[in-house]
Amino acid sequence: PLGITVRNINQLNQELLSLQEIGTTPEPIIREVQVSHLTESELDRAYQELKTRFRKQQEELKQAKRQIQQEISRRQQLAQSLAKNELLYRKVVEQQRELVCRLSPELTLTFVNTAYCRYFAKKSSQLIGRKFTSLIPAKNLALVEAHLGSLGRENPTGMIEYEVTKPTGEVTWQQWHNQAIFNQQGNLIEFQSVGRDITERRVAEVALQKSQARLAGILDLAEDAIIAVDKGQRITLFNQGAEKIFGYTTLEILGKSLDVLLPDSFLDLKSLYSAKFSQSSQLGEIMARRQDGSQFPAEVSLSQFNSGAEVIFTIILRDISERKQYEIALQQVNSQLQDKVSQLEQHNREMTLMNQMSDFLQSCHSLKEAYTALPRLVKPLFPENFGGVFLVNTSGNLYEVVASWGEQITSQPVFSVNDCWALRRGRTYWVEDTHSGLLCDHVHEEDHLAESLCVPIMAQGKALGLFHLSSPIQGVLNESKRHLATAVAENIALALANLQLREELHAQSIRDPLTGLFNRRYLEESLKQQIHFARRKKQPLGMIMLDVDYFKRFNDTYGHDAGDLVLQKISAYLQNHIRGSDIACRYGGEEMMIILPEASLENTCQRAEQLRSGIKGLKIRHNKQSLGKITVSLGVSAYPEHGSSSQELFEAADSALYQAKAQGRDRVITAQ
Repeated sequence: PLGITVRNINQLNQELLSLQEIGTTPEPIIREVQVSHLTESELDRAYQELKTRFRKQQEELKQAKRQIQQEISRRQQLAQSLAKNELLYRKVVEQQRELVCRLSPELTLTFVNTAYCRYFAKKSSQLIGRKFTSLIPAKNLALVEAHLGSLGRENPTGMIEYEVTKPTGEVTWQQWHNQAIFNQQGNLIEFQSVGRDITERRVAEVALQKSQARLAGILDLAEDAIIAVDKGQRITLFNQGAEKIFGYTTLEILGKSLDVLLPDSFLDLKSLYSAKFSQSSQLGEIMARRQDGSQFPAEVSLSQFNSGAEVIFTIILRDISERKQYEIALQQVNSQLQDKVSQLEQHNREMTLMNQMSDFLQSCHSLKEAYTALPRLVKPLFPENFGGVFLVNTSGNLYEVVASWGEQITSQPVFSVNDCWALRRGRTYWVEDTHSGLLCDHVHEEDHLAESLCVPIMAQGKALGLFHLSSPIQGVLNESKRHLATAVAENIALALANLQLREELHAQSIRDPLTGLFNRRYLEESLKQQIHFARRKKQPLGMIMLDVDYFKRFNDTYGHDAGDLVLQKISAYLQNHIRGSDIACRYGGEEMMIILPEASLENTCQRAEQLRSGIKGLKIRHNKQSLGKITVSLGVSAYPEHGSSSQELFEAADSALYQAKAQGRDRVITAQ
């Protein structure tokens, strides 16, 4: 029994090992029985336990086999069903006239039906595995790829139409309905596409479009509105003329009631036609309504025709707003013309005044005369403004008022270039509102001041001065006035530049360049004129001839530069110590002459003595070296005591000067 039991246990153990090989039990229960260590009862008990466990696992194995057989049977049935369905699908698809194909996610053809092959004149073996896009014209390739790329889980279907050229060269149109197929994980599996040839439909559509375009073109040639309505007074036709007149587009108005366009009197077109249009189509004038709600006058005509059982009314409407508004427009044009005429008259008047101003300024002999004339010449051009003309002084750093007009000038009389934005920027500066704008520093901030305008007076790129205007009333300095101010400033600049140049040239012709005194030529002309005035007014006339003592010694000792400096200092002293009416001239070399109008002989001698004493007190240094005392000798003559002509006075003064030199210099001698 022990041997049998052991064999049985080992046999069961081998069966369990075979079960483990097919994967029905985790491991054998007993791999080897050690008989020598077990009693008979222990072996029997182990055998029974092993037998029980074997039977249990044998039942589990049977149940697992039954489940496997059931799963195999289910899968076989499913495969048969799929094969049947696939066969049916292919049979159905092959019978379709439409083009059917399936594409991989990479757009490779995986299935094509017979119609697809026939359409492209290729066998299925030539198409399967080929890129779908290779059959699409290059011009439509991007469109198709974009369409397929737009299909997703939320919008898996779509339709696209495009033109195709068949292998025969025939141009056709295709319409494709495409569907993207996704698995449960959301991954794209394939595309299924069904296409059809729509060439006939497209040709019909094009023909219909051309026909409609011809009809629309005929209707749209008319500038009048042409409107057709059915018996329910719904709009069925609306040409471009109507679109332009009413403001509606055809799509917006079709199907709507006529009363949105025309007044209530058109609500019953049949009665209206019978009453007013059967004999004459012209109704006259009505008020129609545009899309924006505005009303306009119009002329209308109404006609009726029958299309089978349907009654159609046609309304032809013409907008007569322009004709109605003609008188108003004409009045406006006349008013504008009158305004233009007034503006032109004002402009002509201003141009005349400005030309007169230019003529007068060009006729002035001096800047002083021009300064006096400017206010009267400029004020008529700007009667509502205060203003002034400012010119740069001789130092070139300050601008001083030379002319002004109006009740009061609103600018400082003297200011620097930094005080004016126009001068700093080199262009016109206008302050429209002085209470909020940035004023120039030279303009007074006053409550009554509303506007301010500064225009640089420029000549040859240099600022000669400033033309300034201000107004107590807002809007007076309008654009026209600002342009006029610029033109006036240009004319003033030209005139003043000419006068300055004339005075400079005149000064150069009558003044000595070294000393700044009048030259001998001017002396001779002036002396004759002063003798004439003295004779006419019966007034005396004094003459002083002055000569620098030992002048040659100065030149020899200190050089000609020192001699020139002595002459300049003496000349400056003379100009600063004579009257404004006196005339100081350089007669020649170191000789100078002074003409004193209305001065008696006695007064002339006193003035000569004062000049001698003053010149003697001059302290002149050259190259940090004192030139010592400077003395002069003076000869005095007078009209009428010493003659009645310039030659006689010259000779008398020269003789007196010679005596002063002979008597030791540094003295005043009166002619005998």
